[in-house]
Amino acid sequence: MAKNLQTVLYALIFTLAIAAPTHADSDKKPHHDGKAQTQKAHHFSKHWAKTLSAEQKLSVDKMHLELGRHMAVLKAEEALKQKQLNVLTARDNADKTAIYAKIEELTAIGADILRQRYDHLLEMRAVLTAEQRISYDMGILKRSGAK
Repeated sequence: MAKNLQTVLYALIFTLAIAAPTHADSDKKPHHDGKAQTQKAHHFSKHWAKTLSAEQKLSVDKMHLELGRHMAVLKAEEALKQKQLNVLTARDNADKTAIYAKIEELTAIGADILRQRYDHLLEMRAVLTAEQRISYDMGILKRSGAK
């Protein structure tokens, strides 16, 4: 019995040793120049961030700083509203009206965060050239939401 278990264990280790390296490289495809590329690459042009001029870089940095300032405040407000909602919910004889009002406040902040993020995407597009926008827009379309 122990011999059979040992044989099965060795077979499993051998199978994993063979399959693991093959699986690790499965997301790479050969590129037309012979180099491997990941599935995230595209055939349009260079990534937009690699082609920014000095003026564009400065503009993008300023936009990111401004967005960061707004987001820091909104995220802090969001965290505070969430804590307040938790406190209201954990009370004896919790007031549903107060809870619902706090939920409205919390979702309003969430909506403001989304507006800020998507306004930022539009600002970013405005400073890019038409060629850079191709790569930028492909990135937007592949995302599941604004970061």
